[in-house]
Order: sequence, then structure tokens, then C-alpha cells
Amino acid sequence: DNPRAVQINLEALSAQHIFVCGASGTGKTYFLMLFLMRSLTMEKKRIIYITPKADEGTNHLNVVKYFNGCLIELGRDKSKNINPFEIFTSKNITRDNAEGVFYQHVDILKNFFMALILSETTGRDNMIPYLERTIHETYENKGIYLEDLTSWHDWPYLSDIFTIWETEKDMNVTAEALYNKSGSIMTSWKYLNAPSNIDLTNDFIVFDTSGMRSGTDKLQDAYNVLITGMMGMRFKENKMKKTIICVDEGRVFLQNPQIAAFLMRTLMEGRSAGIGLVIAVQQPSDLQKANVAEEMKTNI
Repeated sequence: DNPRAVQINLEALSAQHIFVCGASGTGKTYFLMLFLMRSLTMEKKRIIYITPKADEGTNHLNVVKYFNGCLIELGRDKSKNINPFEIFTSKNITRDNAEGVFYQHVDILKNFFMALILSETTGRDNMIPYLERTIHETYENKGIYLEDLTSWHDWPYLSDIFTIWETEKDMNVTAEALYNKSGSIMTSWKYLNAPSNIDLTNDFIVFDTSGMRSGTDKLQDAYNVLITGMMGMRFKENKMKKTIICVDEGRVFLQNPQIAAFLMRTLMEGRSAGIGLVIAVQQPSDLQKANVAEEMKTNI
């Protein structure tokens, strides 16, 4: 009988990020879509929406289609693909910052492989130096060098680093371990060994990784690591347009240490980079389980 409109000016707050909490079916995704549509149309912000769940009930994927956004559905039999070895950056890359960009992407790749094949490996910290060396070797084998921007094309694939591990497995126990754990690169994951065909210039981008969900492998986790790393790397270089990175079903992301670390960096550093984070979970205990509750309370 007494409806009221409540306006909150996030720009006036010291913490401009948003935490959305509610049980399944209570309207989290519906609220997120309303908030993101208004941010896009009324505030002219760039929207990045990342979801690991199938589009059931809310039909939220229709929103990006209505606004002529970029829908990036990943998984077998999907039309889009992201090659993990391709370096996605803004157009502002120069010889002066190329080395930093290159090493940032190598760090993302290390986290990608840790989530993909080393998440449950004992002594994985001892394997990281070898992993990093073979990542660099994979680029060099394709003639790609960090100091030479003209060489940044014809990117390698996962199959290329797998070949290195296969060649060295009889001489190196780390190579043997990586080879034994990553055979799916050449079988059930072989569809990933293809060029990227995504557009990151759109102001409304949706990453849907539900097609990668599996109870037997960590592919969805690994690509969530890759996507969040790419987004942080790309948009912190361009502060002219403010960006909202929205993570639905945040529990899935917080379960992975690499993604949780990215979300925490975004919370603490996002304002200076023009990035606002919106994260949705089903219950507050999801934050406690991920050991991020205190950081969330401080920054959100």
C-alpha cells in the first residue's frame, strides 16, 4: 500500500561492490539482470556477466541477446572457444609494457593448469617451475617472444604443451606426472585446440561455462580461472569506461583458491581501476568456507 523507490548512489560509497545472498529460487539472477540492464542503459557501463549454471527458469541469456551483446557459451558442441594460450589485452599494448603483459598471462596460465590438472596433486608447488618453463618453451616453439610484439600471432594450443610433456616424460618425473594427468587434452578436450573466436569489444558480454560442467574433471574450474584472469588483465588497462564484473553462483568460484584470490584483488583494487564486482551466493557460510568473509565485510 505504500510503495517506495530507494536509490543508492554507489559512487558515493567507499565500497562500491555488491554482495547478493539468497537461497535457490529466491530471485538472485532476476535481480542481477535488472541491475545490469540499468547499469548498461542508464549509466553506460561495460557489463561482464559470468555464470557456471545452465539458463533455466530465468532465461537470463535472452537479456544479452535483446541488447545485442556478446554471448560466449563454452563447452563441447558450443560455437565459441577460448584458446588459453592467446593473450587478450586492450589496444594499448606497447614495447614498454609488453613484458609485463606477457608475464601476467603466463601467471594466468599457471593458475589455469593448476586448476585443470594439479588441483589435487601432492607436491604441486615443486612442479610449478617446470610448468612455467614449458609454458615459455611452448611460446618460443611457435616463434612468439615477449619482447617482440610482431611475433604475437599464430598462438600455440594445449596440444603443443602436451607434446613437450610427452617428449620429456621418460626423463623428467614432473613431465611424466603432467602427461599422465592431462591426456584428455588429446581426447575429450581436443575441441579446445582451436583458435579463439570471441569478441571482447562489446559492452555487454556473458560468459556461460555451464557446458563445461562435469563431475569427473576440472575443466569448468580451469576456464573460470582463465576468464576471470583475462577480464582483470584486460580492463584494468582501460579506465576510460567503468566496468561491472558480475559473478553468479559465486560459491563455485570461491571453491577455487585461484579464482577466490582474483575476486579478493578485485574487491581491494577494483575501485582505482574502474571495476565494480557483484557476487551472488546462496548463503553467507559460502564466504566462511572460502575464508573470505572478513575481506568481503570490509570491502563490499
